[in-house]
Amino acid sequence: MFSCGICGLHYSDKEDAEACESWCKTHNSCNLQVAKKSIEAKKGK
Repeated sequence: MFSCGICGLHYSDKEDAEACESWCKTHNSCNLQVAKKSIEAKKGK
């Protein structure tokens, strides 16, 4: 499991976690397209 070092969302895929962290650093917010791939989002379905 991989996580974003900024917002703390968890991902099963390293590339998604890196994309999330990159977006968070650049925009100081979460990208919903990336966040919906998180383990937390999948649990909510």
